[in-house]
Amino acid sequence: GETDFSPRVNIEETKDHLILTFELPGMEKKDLKVQVKDNVLTVSGKRELKDESKDGNTVRSEIWSGSFSRSFTLPETINPEKIGADYKNGLLEIRMDKLEEVKPKEIEIKVS
Repeated sequence: GETDFSPRVNIEETKDHLILTFELPGMEKKDLKVQVKDNVLTVSGKRELKDESKDGNTVRSEIWSGSFSRSFTLPETINPEKIGADYKNGLLEIRMDKLEEVKPKEIEIKVS
């Protein structure tokens, strides 16, 4: 039957970027969805398992099928306009640019 699948994810932070890499073996690019709303990044996908039978014998498959969804709250240092996603060889890499400067909460007003 269908199982809920939680992909493994690797989070890497550099000076300028935050990079999330999801392990999604055998997924197709068209079945993946990446969206950002209110500073929450959600990666979801669905995988249909094709029933293969060779010469009338059913081939056992242990590859998962079903759907998954994972959400991450993004730090305020991320620029939501500058997020790129790339999928190849079973790895989905989401690269996020950090804002060049995080605006301070307090603004000093010069008294003239």
